[in-house]
Amino acid sequence: MALFTDLHLTAQAAARTADSLSGTATALTGTATAATATLSEGKRTIAAFQPVLAGLTEATGSINGFLKGQMLTKTLPEIAVNLDATTGSLAGTAADVRSEVFKWTHPSKKKLGFWGGTWAGIQAVHKLEPPLF
Repeated sequence: MALFTDLHLTAQAAARTADSLSGTATALTGTATAATATLSEGKRTIAAFQPVLAGLTEATGSINGFLKGQMLTKTLPEIAVNLDATTGSLAGTAADVRSEVFKWTHPSKKKLGFWGGTWAGIQAVHKLEPPLF
């Protein structure tokens, strides 16, 4: 009878371990998904910044040409076009950064998790209490 009880307890422990491993696998899948999303966002940011670098390179070449004595009427329009392209690329990159920062600082309520829920609870209690001083 003791052997049966020990086997039964061992089987229960094995079932709990399997459940725990299943939860760990699920959590790792979520972590991998989040890492993939972060990497793709990084790739998109790098891709958005490449036109900025190209525009800066062209602008530098135009300025160097101007300083080496090229005709002023030919160089200034080129500089203006390159600076316009660079400014447009910087504006796009700034908008992307602003959007990502907003997503990080204002997560959806469904994705708060334990610490986010704790923080939201603390904030709610803080709004109800009078100031300390």
